[in-house]
Amino acid sequence: AGIANLRITQVHGAGVLGVDVAEVITPTLTWDVLSNYWLVNFQVDSFSSFYFHSVNSNNLPLSLNIYNFNGVKEGSSNVINWTTANEYNNDYFNLQSSYDGQTFFTIAKIRSKAINGNSSTSLSYTYKDENPNLGITYYRLQQVGLNGSLTVNNKVINIFREPTKNLISIYPNPVSSILNCDLYLINKGTVTISILDISGKLIKQLVVEANNGNNTFYIDLNDVASGTYQLQIKQNGRSIINQKISKQ
Repeated sequence: AGIANLRITQVHGAGVLGVDVAEVITPTLTWDVLSNYWLVNFQVDSFSSFYFHSVNSNNLPLSLNIYNFNGVKEGSSNVINWTTANEYNNDYFNLQSSYDGQTFFTIAKIRSKAINGNSSTSLSYTYKDENPNLGITYYRLQQVGLNGSLTVNNKVINIFREPTKNLISIYPNPVSSILNCDLYLINKGTVTISILDISGKLIKQLVVEANNGNNTFYIDLNDVASGTYQLQIKQNGRSIINQKISKQ
């Protein structure tokens, strides 16, 4: 369905500064009955980069071609850089970050440098994230066209910042079944995770050997009654967190 809407953007000399030119190709489509797939044919006059996409209202090429997407640490900030080989009807970029590489949120909106959103020459961009996460921060780009179309760049980069202290994340809270304990530890050692009721009675306990760096532990609370409990975590006998949790 919709196969007739298939188009191909050909970028001539992609990645070569000042040479990049993009055009849209309408391919010839043939159904191969014996092999049960579509054959896509089009003329090629040079080595290029090719991108499959659906037709748009003005039959324009893909809005941009991003390369050199990278990030570096600069003092207490993360500096993100990227370059576009070309831009077509590009309005702005959403720079997004994530702590787990799965859930991203927008931290900056950067307007296109291209005049009227169109450029056939290389353009460079920089953004300084002055409040990066300790540990790993992931970054990716979204591109928003003048017509409101949204394209997510497939490349995801990450920058690691070494924490100077233990980092602890307990979630979800309230919890209905499994409690997650994410620990970034400066030193390795024995970790004791205890669940106590309001009277101080031990309900559950997990004793594990943790490494320095990232550790994740799971506490199964399916068999624990609903209510308020105290979570205590100790490393080598020394308390590193003491907080209330709610069991639904």
